[in-house]
Amino acid sequence: NDILDDSKQACGDLMDLLSVKTPPAVLASRLTPDMEAQLMFIMGHVKMGEQARYQKWFMTRWGLSSPEGESLIADLVRFICCVYHPPNEVIRSNVVQRWAAVGWLLKCAKTATCIANIKLAIFYDWIFFTPRLDSVMNVEPAALLITRSIPKWLDIAVDLTEFMLAVADEWGGAALQARCRKGIFNAAAECVNRRVIQSWAQVSACPQINPALRTRLRAQLKGLCKGDPDPVSQEDTDLYASSHHGPPFPPVTPAASSRPESPNPPAGGAGAASPGGAEKGPSSRSPFDGASTPPTAPVMGPGDFGSPPISTSPLALALLAPEGGADEEMGA
Repeated sequence: NDILDDSKQACGDLMDLLSVKTPPAVLASRLTPDMEAQLMFIMGHVKMGEQARYQKWFMTRWGLSSPEGESLIADLVRFICCVYHPPNEVIRSNVVQRWAAVGWLLKCAKTATCIANIKLAIFYDWIFFTPRLDSVMNVEPAALLITRSIPKWLDIAVDLTEFMLAVADEWGGAALQARCRKGIFNAAAECVNRRVIQSWAQVSACPQINPALRTRLRAQLKGLCKGDPDPVSQEDTDLYASSHHGPPFPPVTPAASSRPESPNPPAGGAGAASPGGAEKGPSSRSPFDGASTPPTAPVMGPGDFGSPPISTSPLALALLAPEGGADEEMGA
């Protein structure tokens, strides 16, 4: 606060500092090689709906359920968002997607401080997002997590949408509000321009969401809710931009798509079902919880994890081996 209140020059220097991208190597250094290898295995080889036992092993192995271990969850989220950028073949497959892994980690948090840190880790790259300099892959998990949680897991969508709008106004205080709003808008616009999502109307037009929240979303993401039957009024725009200095909303600059329209695999392909499992019919089970039945994924061993090599100690192998061994997997 002293830096922000000191002078305009100090505020400018702070914005320049916060706009510097964290090197991926720094984020990756927060994970041990074994932790990284096991997390990459879950997102690269385990199918959606079959990840529950692997997630349980991962949480137990690294003590993420304890108060001390919870502090590592935010680092895992930052790793998923900024370090692991899968190719289109993986995005279009039916393995555990990044947005689902982030949702699982968010649900694992218990304390209010940890939950707040995880949400900030999810949206940190949104705050100072610059389309020509930053990758859309850094902000893709948050956008997909919000839109794919509707309508079955509405609490997740509402919670993250509220946080996204609040962080634009309150994270940096009055001195950084204009820059934070612009960054959030740029990130949301990039998700639409790069066809990560079709439109933010999936959120703004959802009748189960509080009307006040939907109105605020339309106003702060003006022009990005194409298809919403309720247009944003000038009164709402003025209301939610009243404390915003300069142009209330930066213009949307169309950009050529450089990636597939959606992480959903094509119909009839190897992974025709949506990674979120939304087409599987009514269910009260969250996509981040996985299935209650044992998965059919292959037995994990040190050779399955690639580089860096995973530990081959008896304890590590015992934690990685499926319960009951190979005979159980084959139905013996």
